[in-house]
Amino acid sequence: MLRKKVTQLVESSLFQQVIIALIVFNSILIGLETSQPIMDRFGYYIDQIDLIILGIFVAEIILKIYAHRLKFFTNWWNLFDLFVIIISVVPAAGSFTVFRALRILRTL
Repeated sequence: MLRKKVTQLVESSLFQQVIIALIVFNSILIGLETSQPIMDRFGYYIDQIDLIILGIFVAEIILKIYAHRLKFFTNWWNLFDLFVIIISVVPAAGSFTVFRALRILRTL
């Protein structure tokens, strides 16, 4: 019963639209991180927002895996998203965080 509701949630157009909006917003934030004056002034806030968005992306992946089980791993976009999120979560991969911006390809 719960799995069915989670599946309906992750497959809903509203859920997808929110995730796509967050991907676009996160890509803008990543772009802002390349500006030293902006980071000097707003870096703390940009970093905090970035962490919140990353947490939402992690929750999205977890919900999708729960909803689709092994079928999750048969979709190439899911695997791409999983790869990007895993890289983003690994502390030593800080310079690879820009890969999150590649999720914007999903919107196209």
